[in-house]
Amino acid sequence: MLEVDQVTKRYGGIVAIDRVSLRVEEGEIRCLVGPNGAGKTTLFNVLAGSTKPSSGSIRLRGRDVTGLAPRRMSRLGVARKFQSPSVFDEFTVRDNLEVAVDGKRPVRHLLRHDRRADESVEDLVDELGLADHLGVKAGHLSHGQRQWLEIGMVLANEPQLLLLDEPTAGMTRDETTSTEALLRRVARGRRLTMIVIEHDIGFVRALGDRITVLHKGQVLVEGSAEQIEGNPEVRRVYLGGS
Repeated sequence: MLEVDQVTKRYGGIVAIDRVSLRVEEGEIRCLVGPNGAGKTTLFNVLAGSTKPSSGSIRLRGRDVTGLAPRRMSRLGVARKFQSPSVFDEFTVRDNLEVAVDGKRPVRHLLRHDRRADESVEDLVDELGLADHLGVKAGHLSHGQRQWLEIGMVLANEPQLLLLDEPTAGMTRDETTSTEALLRRVARGRRLTMIVIEHDIGFVRALGDRITVLHKGQVLVEGSAEQIEGNPEVRRVYLGGS
């Protein structure tokens, strides 16, 4: 699905990411962890197209997409959700999802009722676990529910690769558990590939098929949760252990 080969991003004399290479398989949930300043957000910026790499290459489904603009990356199936939910607080759950679904409809269809759009919204709320909140304004939802709603709005664009930046930040433990179940359900049902930046190690352990640890802009180590947690270098630079 995704191949990142020796990607570097420099800002003047500062190297934000340094010769990063990774391979993510179709349908995989890859977790990206590391201390603040490790280069995680810069890597997401490069993958989404909002930042051009200084060197290296990126291939998506075998196609070279290095340096493509965000709009072109979106058309190729790459979607990104930022840490803070960006929903229309004065709109209901239904309204928010309809706005997202309409974004995929041809312009000539926007002025007439589309039964398929209604069905898409109904499918999304079932997938998100928000079927009982269709008429609730987004501003009245819990923090976790607002995050799920925005995930649904991103899914309305039918991405193939979803970049999630700290999706459980600020959530209760129950919401975090529900989010883990939601992402696994979505990935399985849609054959969706995900890369997730996250600091909650318990969530990473439960969610990730494979974990990549960044440190000082470089890949420190990759492996399963057990391999990562048992690695003394990871404990030193990220988990704080000796």
